[in-house]
Amino acid sequence: MSAVWLCAPPGLGKAEDSVGLHPSGLIGRDVDLARVLGGHEIVVTAQVPIPSAVLRGCPWVRGIVIVGSTSDTLVDREVIGVAGLLSAWIRMDADHLRSEALVREEIAGMERRLRALDALAEGWEGT
Repeated sequence: MSAVWLCAPPGLGKAEDSVGLHPSGLIGRDVDLARVLGGHEIVVTAQVPIPSAVLRGCPWVRGIVIVGSTSDTLVDREVIGVAGLLSAWIRMDADHLRSEALVREEIAGMERRLRALDALAEGWEGT
């Protein structure tokens, strides 16, 4: 499984290193977000909104982890539900190491759930 960290919140600027994510670099208006998401099944974002049209156009994205207090406005929850994506919202803790650990745990859990779903789908196709 591959995960991409779109933008770390303040205090977690180097979290992509410790969480083991692929940093996407700076995300600006002229960046093709679908291209940044390419090949990554799990997306972690704290400050970069993911427009519904982009998310619908990226069927390889299977999970979203949103970090921080602005989490309600970054991704359309209805699109997440309709697309059947796994999702998690993690509030920032004053202890940034704790927040980082929560992100890491959520990604690991999401990877396990996705692998289990893949195994079920593979078994289903064989019947």
